[in-house]
Amino acid sequence: MASLAILVMHSGRWDNDNCYVDYTIEGVIFKESSSYKELYNVIAMQLGVDTNVIKLKIEYKVKESKTSMLIHNDMGVRVYIMLKKAADDFNKYPICISKMDKSSNITELCESSNQENDMVTSICNDGIADFETMPV
Repeated sequence: MASLAILVMHSGRWDNDNCYVDYTIEGVIFKESSSYKELYNVIAMQLGVDTNVIKLKIEYKVKESKTSMLIHNDMGVRVYIMLKKAADDFNKYPICISKMDKSSNITELCESSNQENDMVTSICNDGIADFETMPV
């Protein structure tokens, strides 16, 4: 089966315009037939992340959307692979990684503030795609 090379941006943050900034970038190669778990493990290994302690949130930006797309299961990986294969630019659809401490209920790296109502959106420890809003 064929492989795909992707850019992985990490150690950054999402700004108020939902752009991933202040990041480090690396490349990884994974098989087109990869499951979510396999993609997750390839990225974690490349970044030297201990998955017993840290949970990764895998996202990418689609130009037409103001929000990022979350990859959290095999279907998300399939959609990402189809988009990536159709792109003629290696730099298109880089993966954005946020790291979360598994022992904490919220993560500093994944927080984004809404200045209009002083709310903080955070990711709960009990699931990658679970979200809640809490007052600051």
